[in-house]
Amino acid sequence: MAADHKRKRKRKRRLTKSKPNKLAVTIPLDLISEILLRLPAEDLLRFRSVSRHFRSLLTAPEFIHKHATQANENVEHQRLLSVWDTFQPLYKINLETASARMSSNALKKLHWCSSDGGSNEATIFVGSCNGLVCVIKKETPYNYYGILNLWLFNPLTRESYKLPPSGTYNRPHRPWFHGFGFDPTTKDYKIVRGRMSGIEVFSLKKNTWKSRKIQEPCSLSYEKPYPGHVAVVHGALHWDIGQVSTNIASFDLAQEKLRDIMPPQGVLDGNIGVLQGHLCVSAVSLPMAMNCVWMMEEYGVTESWMKLYTIKLEHPYYYCWTPICYTTKGEILFSKRSWKRRLRRYDPKDNKLRICHLPKGLPKAEWFWMATYVETLVSIKQLQGSN
Repeated sequence: MAADHKRKRKRKRRLTKSKPNKLAVTIPLDLISEILLRLPAEDLLRFRSVSRHFRSLLTAPEFIHKHATQANENVEHQRLLSVWDTFQPLYKINLETASARMSSNALKKLHWCSSDGGSNEATIFVGSCNGLVCVIKKETPYNYYGILNLWLFNPLTRESYKLPPSGTYNRPHRPWFHGFGFDPTTKDYKIVRGRMSGIEVFSLKKNTWKSRKIQEPCSLSYEKPYPGHVAVVHGALHWDIGQVSTNIASFDLAQEKLRDIMPPQGVLDGNIGVLQGHLCVSAVSLPMAMNCVWMMEEYGVTESWMKLYTIKLEHPYYYCWTPICYTTKGEILFSKRSWKRRLRRYDPKDNKLRICHLPKGLPKAEWFWMATYVETLVSIKQLQGSN
């Protein structure tokens, strides 16, 4: 009798132990991966501590790359960055809070761990790509003649990296243009900077600088007034029109070559942006006080420029508005480089440009505009170890 009772207890324990395992195998691993790819990176960062399997999956380079690609295509994962020409902290704003009025809770200062022990807030924004942000920092922030250093950091994971000096452009006579983007052919992140005499390209995988001479005159042979206003699309960097040329200056990150792209016919000056993965140009038509937005349907083909929107301006003598991104409501956010905190929402349905009042707490600095960035798990150390 006692033996039968003991056997029943053992069998009950075996069944109890087997239940979790039986439940776990009912969800295929591929399906779990697909579900996780759709979640925000902030949640995935917490999920790494759930189990060894989750940590292994969420730190795999293939998963991180797929998640970053999907995050760029998902409007809900996009964030806004406040950008200045001077050395100021960076702030992020949730895109979903970009309504008529934003509360101070929508504003969050970006903190990152600087390995040199100095202040990590006074920076100039260069660009963002796949969750990584590139900034210029001075060793002596309040001294104009401080040495300029380039940093990469991931605001979500707080990982940061100080680029090695190139030996050419680290002094106060700062380079005339900057850019930061991703080369899809080699899966490498590259920083570009230079001046009329030549350019330098930094490869994150190789951790080295490489010099390139400018063989032919191009639209980049003049100082750009603000380094962070660069459009990254189709594996190339693009700078605004109208500095010394009516063309769009482009730098191919794979071939590491400069070239000019013809803008829409009749456009002599304007700002560039990216909408739904396409290169865009925004320009003002002064006689009619209209802000026109064109999109290049087929990259590199001049004939594929298509006028998307014609927006009536409040004041035609102002700078034109630059398209930033679409919202989940189908509206387009526009920013303008100005000393005022200017952000607008454009609804294509009624062709109206509405004011977005930014939250209080932003620094009172001159020449402000907005950029976009997505939160990802992209690891700088992992990328450096993949060469």
